[in-house]
Amino acid sequence: MAPEITTPGPGQIHALLVSAGNPVLSVPGTADLEAALEDFIPPYYPTEIDLQNMVAVLECTSKSLLPKQYRDLERAELIRRTNELLAASRRMSES
Repeated sequence: MAPEITTPGPGQIHALLVSAGNPVLSVPGTADLEAALEDFIPPYYPTEIDLQNMVAVLECTSKSLLPKQYRDLERAELIRRTNELLAASRRMSES
């Protein structure tokens, strides 16, 4: 699992959801997995998380996979919202 986390690019693991337990204790190659998980930097500001979500919405290729609140929005509106969040995120990082 560690190589899929630490190797950049498409088709790799970009998120890991654990509902119970400790994956470092339950998979082979625990030292590599532990190092990969320790390297993770979670987004600090809610604005960054919102921006990441909007980028995911823009990249989605099927309306049926989108959350309901985004399905009927025009692409221009999605881009406008994304740009607003990007500007807000940049302002926060500069202060």
